[in-house]
Amino acid sequence: MSSGHLSTYNALPDGLLECPAARLREVLSGPTLFDLSAGRKGILFITVLQHGNETSGWDAVRTLLASGDAPSLMLFVANVDAARQNVRKLPGRVDFNRAWEGGDSPEAAIAEEVTGRAMAAEPLAAIDIHNNTGRNPPYSVVTRTDERSLGAAAAFAQRVIVIDHPGVQTRRFSEFCTAVTVEVGTARDPSSAERASAYLEAAFRWREPPRVSSRQLYLYRNLARILVEGEDDAVTPCEDFEALNFERAEGGTVIANVRNGRGLKAVDEHGADVTGHYLETEDGEIRLRRAVIPSMFTTDLRAARADCLCYLLEPLPGS
Repeated sequence: MSSGHLSTYNALPDGLLECPAARLREVLSGPTLFDLSAGRKGILFITVLQHGNETSGWDAVRTLLASGDAPSLMLFVANVDAARQNVRKLPGRVDFNRAWEGGDSPEAAIAEEVTGRAMAAEPLAAIDIHNNTGRNPPYSVVTRTDERSLGAAAAFAQRVIVIDHPGVQTRRFSEFCTAVTVEVGTARDPSSAERASAYLEAAFRWREPPRVSSRQLYLYRNLARILVEGEDDAVTPCEDFEALNFERAEGGTVIANVRNGRGLKAVDEHGADVTGHYLETEDGEIRLRRAVIPSMFTTDLRAARADCLCYLLEPLPGS
């Protein structure tokens, strides 16, 4: 992706639906917006492949489109160049899902154009489909807690994380429509695409997003994002910790072993260093300083370096 160019179509190119994510670049020249709304308002806006190795959303969408059951919609197929290499993003490029609120990158230019076209379409709801690393139960992510946002989230999963992370599409789109991110499981699990398909099939029947109150859900907020620092072999994630995703992990629990130095860094949603509040290192072990609920913990260091080792959560009061 050498420039901030967005391709647009009002129909599906021949052969598109036969392409798995890794082959989309054979048909598409780069990030592509399909406007299949036929001018109708109140359609669904669906985003897939913001991260090129998160392929279940595309698998779900192409199955639905091939079946002929999908109604009018808009579909943004984002990072087909990264998908060709089965990586989150290409080296030196901006994470697509951090580019939706400005910047001078090609990704930000594309995101701005997509946002303008989406606003003009007045969508009923925007659904951004992601895979995650590590073993996690399915969950949703929102940036607002009104009953429609929570209803759209609850239609996928009872676990909902409320975030305020700058640059993500769901936060930007929530300014003009109901917006939700769904985390459907790992890309290597075939049931992840099945979950995404089932959710979309239900959403296609909405006349408006369902309404749900916070008392009906398990709501969490992000406390910190754990980043891997140091040399490639300096940190060894603790395999047992992965079983604690969305469970309470007590203070003193070992999260990783470190060969030298600190190894891990904790930052809040705005990038401030909060390592000392959540982590401590002693005798080569990195431990939690306080009880938290981890999510997206992975033992795959390659994935962790591309994004993060995990997030640390806490329940929101009243949920």
